[in-house]
Amino acid sequence: MIKSIAFDLDDTLIDGKKMHHAAVIVALNKFGYARKRIKWIRGATTEEILTHNFPNMDPKTKKKIARYKRSIVQKYMNFAKILPHAIELLTYLKQNSLIIGMVTNNTHKELKHFLRYFKLKKYFDIVVGMEDAVPKPSDAMFKIYMRKAKVKPKEMIYVGDSDYDILASKKAGIKIMLNTQLHKPKLINKVDFVAKNLNEIKKIIGDLI
Repeated sequence: MIKSIAFDLDDTLIDGKKMHHAAVIVALNKFGYARKRIKWIRGATTEEILTHNFPNMDPKTKKKIARYKRSIVQKYMNFAKILPHAIELLTYLKQNSLIIGMVTNNTHKELKHFLRYFKLKKYFDIVVGMEDAVPKPSDAMFKIYMRKAKVKPKEMIYVGDSDYDILASKKAGIKIMLNTQLHKPKLINKVDFVAKNLNEIKKIIGDLI
């Protein structure tokens, strides 16, 4: 029996790539790394993106840039948009008395701004962010989520979009449902359910609960 549905945020419920990318570029420029574009890694933390693009960057600088990026990202929320059918899906889950959660590599401070901006806060019963545990692809966040929600792996489904989401879910023994509206990850063949958009996800969940 499915008791809980948990979500990733970026590229799952919102299209936030331009928002995060803009904030990272501004942060890099502030610390003397003049850039207009960088190679993006979906699902990765800012630190991981910096490591990939600047392998020789020292850890202290990396932390400073990431911290500054997180402090300014809310200034670029107009670059992000909520995906179609997100509110409809969350409302449907609420009406069916499911525990609705979020497990994301964003910080709680970022999430506070995002959830308020997109009017999503009221839908979520449990939110697990980057400060709570080792970020995905570790399954540590999912262990915390299941403890808070009082559910077993077989009693929940995670909705995500990235290879990190897939790896973390599989480590935790949780079934994952993929939203491929914005992109298709490399590990798509390892997921339990695939949907082209959030409306399809609503239909699949409807058949499971």
